[in-house]
Amino acid sequence: MDDPDTELFHHLIEGVPAGFLRNIPPSHCFESTVATDEEPPPLFVHFDGWRSAHDDPAITTELVTEELKQGWVFEFPGTLEDAQAQYPVGVSVGKLVVAASTTRPPRLVVDSSVCGLNQNCPLPEKGSLPSAKDLIRSFPLRNSSSTVSGLSLDVKKRFTPEDFYQLDVEVNHNMQRDIVCYETLAQLAIVKLMTQHIPAQRYSLRISSPSDNTGAEAGVNSLFTTKTPLAFFLEKLCITATTTGIQLDASHISGKSNELADAISRWNFESDPPAGVDIANRSRFTLRDLWLGHAGVSVYPTHTSLSWLLPI
Repeated sequence: MDDPDTELFHHLIEGVPAGFLRNIPPSHCFESTVATDEEPPPLFVHFDGWRSAHDDPAITTELVTEELKQGWVFEFPGTLEDAQAQYPVGVSVGKLVVAASTTRPPRLVVDSSVCGLNQNCPLPEKGSLPSAKDLIRSFPLRNSSSTVSGLSLDVKKRFTPEDFYQLDVEVNHNMQRDIVCYETLAQLAIVKLMTQHIPAQRYSLRISSPSDNTGAEAGVNSLFTTKTPLAFFLEKLCITATTTGIQLDASHISGKSNELADAISRWNFESDPPAGVDIANRSRFTLRDLWLGHAGVSVYPTHTSLSWLLPI
């Protein structure tokens, strides 16, 4: 069959590896990412949780009891030394966190980074851009001399709640609670930027757009939600996609791998831009332009000669 993933059925029989101590072999179906030779950190044991786990002991106890009842965790009958003897490969204990939200009940989270477990489990979250091989498979090279190019876009803009209130968009004054809305707005800006280059035209175009926000990723791909104010942002994206023919194909990128976007989001506009960012390629949008569109008269191509003056 010439299937490059030769280990799949072996793992289905013997057991799927979890990634600890780098025991997930590559499938050879995708382009390989750059391997790292860094030694993983040692494992640590923490017997104390973060502050959120101590703010309300009753809720923490209730959540832990429910975990035990459902069989998702079990109580180890012994000391730390007994656990290390039973599991000689390694034992780590992270810090307990109680995640609170205004939209759903509190839930337990274990911080597995402080104990070194995440660093010892290199799950394949990092993706690779398409290679020339992938391009050859998808691009009709025969009888075509067109130039193929690629580009990468990142969106950064600073708005305040008052900016949205002026447009009658009701958002939370604590903007962090509506972060999924602003991640969706950044996706809308990508479509708006493309429409600047194809004015007054419709193109059947699908743009691959990575996002490290799973809520925005799900909303952009389904274009449906029952929550406000996210519904207002997705409505704008739907209208823009309908009028331009441009659609987004959002995919997930882990925050750890989204280093350039993270650096741009922390840029203060006064110091030099992050490495790899050309300030000459910056496009500016006001919130009104993104939300309502820009009304104006222009001519394309710009060097077109007219026998009358454009209205001012």
